[in-house]
Amino acid sequence: MVSPTTTTEYQVIAYDSRNCASQPASVEIEVLPPLDIVVTTPSAICQGEVSTLVANVTGGDGNYVYDWGNGIITTTNTLDISPIVNTDFMVVVSDGCSTPNDTAYVTAVVSPMPDVHLMRNPYTGCAPLSVTFDNNTDNLTYTYYWEFDDEGSGVNNYSDLKRPTHTFNETGEYGILAVVTTPLGCVDSSYLTLHVHDGPLADFVAFPWSTGLFDPEISFEDLSLDAIAWEWDFGDGGSSGSQHPVHVFLEQGEFPVTLTVYSQEGCIDTVTKSIEIIDDHRIYFPTDINLRSQGNDEFYPIGVGVDEDNYQMTIYNRWGEMIFTTKDWYTHWQGRYDMDKGDYVPQGVYTYVVTLRDKYGKDYTYAGTVTVFK
Repeated sequence: MVSPTTTTEYQVIAYDSRNCASQPASVEIEVLPPLDIVVTTPSAICQGEVSTLVANVTGGDGNYVYDWGNGIITTTNTLDISPIVNTDFMVVVSDGCSTPNDTAYVTAVVSPMPDVHLMRNPYTGCAPLSVTFDNNTDNLTYTYYWEFDDEGSGVNNYSDLKRPTHTFNETGEYGILAVVTTPLGCVDSSYLTLHVHDGPLADFVAFPWSTGLFDPEISFEDLSLDAIAWEWDFGDGGSSGSQHPVHVFLEQGEFPVTLTVYSQEGCIDTVTKSIEIIDDHRIYFPTDINLRSQGNDEFYPIGVGVDEDNYQMTIYNRWGEMIFTTKDWYTHWQGRYDMDKGDYVPQGVYTYVVTLRDKYGKDYTYAGTVTVFK
C-alpha cells in the first residue's frame, strides 16, 4: 500500500519461485491537489437587498458539493442572501473523491438603508406658492435628488440639495419625489403629493370715489372672487370686517383704502385704491342788512372754496325786477337802485340769486331773501 502526497509513477517487477524477474511494469498514481475554497461577498450589502455569496474552489476532482449550513446543499457555487444585520456564513466544500473537505468563513457586512420621510412648509397654499422641503436624514455623506413634478420650471424642476425650496406658479396637484443615496450606494426614496390652490382675487368699487366734507359717507362694494373673509383698512385709522362696508371720512385728503381677502384655503390677496375727500366750498348769506348800521349795511355772501372768476350775484325786487347784479366777488350790494348808483331801496324783502363754481369745477345756484331795514 502506498500513500503518495503527490502524483507518483511506480514500477512493478514480479518474481517467480525461481526468483526469475518479469519485465517491469509502470503505473502512475495521480494525487489530486487538496480542496481550497475562498468565499467572496460584496464589500457592503444594502439592508434588505439581495446579494450573492460566491465560493471559488480549486483542487479536488471538480465535482464539488457545497454545504452552506441550515440544510442548504447545492452543486452551484453561489448562494443568494438578504441579511438585515452583519451575518457570519460558513460553507463546506467536498468532491467526488476522498479529498478532505475544506471550509471557509465569511462575514456579510450590512450597510443600513436611509429611511426617508419627507416634510414640507407650508403644507399647502395658493399659487404662486414657495415650499421648503426637507427629509429626516442628517448624514452629511448622503446625496440627494429631488423632482418637483413641475415641468414648466425647467431646470428648477430638480434639486440636489438636502433642503430645497421650490416655487409653484401654477395651481394643480404635484407629486414630489426624493431619492437619498448612501456612499455605499444604498438607496431609499419617498413621495408626497402637494396641492396648490387658486388664490382669491381682491377688488372693490366705491360710491363715490370722491366727495366733500359736507357729505363724507362712502359705500364700498366688494367685487372679489373666491373670498370668504374681508379686512378693510380705510387709510384714516378706520377698519371693517364687513363685505360691503360704509365709512365716514372726517378729514380732507386722499386716503389709500386697502382690501385684504382670504380664501377657504387661507390664501390672501390685497388691493389698494384711493379715495379723495375734498374741502367743499362753504358759503353764508346774511338774512338782513340795515342801511343805518355801519358794518351791516351791505349784502354779500361769505364763503371759501369759491372760484372767484365764475361767480354772479343778482338782486330782485318784489316784482321780479333786477335792481343789481355783479360778477365781482368783492363787489357788494349797498341797498341802492340802478346798480348801486341810484337811491336807496325802500325797506322790505328782496330776492337774491347767486351762481358760482367751486374750485373743483362744480357749479351751484343759491337763491334766498334778504330783508332791508332803514
